[in-house]
Amino acid sequence: MCLIGPLHVSQQALHVSHPPLHVSHWALHVSHWALHVSHWALHVSHWALHVSHQALQQHSLPLFLSPNFDLRAHVESLGHGVTGCTDLRLTPRRCAGFLTKRGGRVKTWKKRWFLFDMDHKRLAYYTDCDERKLKGVIYFQAIEEVYLDHLRTAASSSRPSLTFCVKTYDRLFFLVATNPVSMRIWMDVIVTATDEHSRY
Repeated sequence: MCLIGPLHVSQQALHVSHPPLHVSHWALHVSHWALHVSHWALHVSHWALHVSHQALQQHSLPLFLSPNFDLRAHVESLGHGVTGCTDLRLTPRRCAGFLTKRGGRVKTWKKRWFLFDMDHKRLAYYTDCDERKLKGVIYFQAIEEVYLDHLRTAASSSRPSLTFCVKTYDRLFFLVATNPVSMRIWMDVIVTATDEHSRY
């Protein structure tokens, strides 16, 4: 009787231990399912990050790199009367005209013939409109910002209201247009070389 009792109790205890084992097996299945869902969520998150990165790249792409970009058509779409602005030569790929530029080391103002050239990806300036004597070049990739000189930084400018700035990574160019229409066109032209058009 004494031997049977403990054996009988032990068998009952073993029988009782089965449900926790079954529960543990179910919990393992749930954990595995949760891991699968987490892995799927990670894939979705990675895909969303990839799409976001592509969208950011497209958003920050300079306008002049857009397929079949027409510079003149773009400027006209902004409401500028290009035909009436006789001091500018604007084509689908180029914009040229006189601007007065302040020197870098010697702060004197000189009239220069500027050429915004999409094919060569640069804003070049010459002594005259014959474009024979090149005085300097601002490559598109160096241009960071284009803005009005609201703070009158170029204090020596003879026409502050027509003065605008072209900021590159290593220099700030101060330019003076011949009239307000020309100034706005030049600014809208130059900004197409940067990703600034999304904020401008």
